[in-house]
Amino acid sequence: MIYFLCIALFVRHGTFFFFVWLFLGVTALGLSFCMKRGIWQEHVPLLVRRSFWCVATIGVLFFLIVEGFILSGFGMSGSDQAKYLVVLGAQMKPEGPSKVLQYRLDAALAYLTDHPECQVIVSGGQGADEHISEARGMYDYLVAHGLEADRILLEDQSVNTVQNLAFSAKYLIVLGLIALKMSRASSAILACVKSTWVRT
Repeated sequence: MIYFLCIALFVRHGTFFFFVWLFLGVTALGLSFCMKRGIWQEHVPLLVRRSFWCVATIGVLFFLIVEGFILSGFGMSGSDQAKYLVVLGAQMKPEGPSKVLQYRLDAALAYLTDHPECQVIVSGGQGADEHISEARGMYDYLVAHGLEADRILLEDQSVNTVQNLAFSAKYLIVLGLIALKMSRASSAILACVKSTWVRT
């Protein structure tokens, strides 16, 4: 609950994922109340209680594993020979990029400044609560911070992460930057792109 309040009050968040901490906090408080009053032990069947704790344990283990993967990737850096950089969108506010998106753009700017031969694809459509598309907002931010406009490609049709990857991959396929021999992961993205072409 305290973590949720800190994010809500003091951080210019760019997504609503942090509401999961509110849900978990309310659930923990409710469970604590029921256990102290004896409601949990007296009125909840044993099978339900055991099932709950099994699911909760699996959830905690899954969370720890995912966080482990995330933390292990913090020290990773991109290739120095990258010709294209893809920046995924996040919420655009009237005054500019959300904090989450600003972090991404600042990191992209640092890389692009050190690698002048690299171009960037900014990917993100316009949400119902956004005054412009995320791609346009990112474009404006990068140009305002000194990046040449001709180094930026806009992908402003995607509305989720899968489409971010698929539509950005279209750029790379058209530009001939995706090799015919691809890894399994790349093949999955290509299949997603092909299915998108079929639908469109």
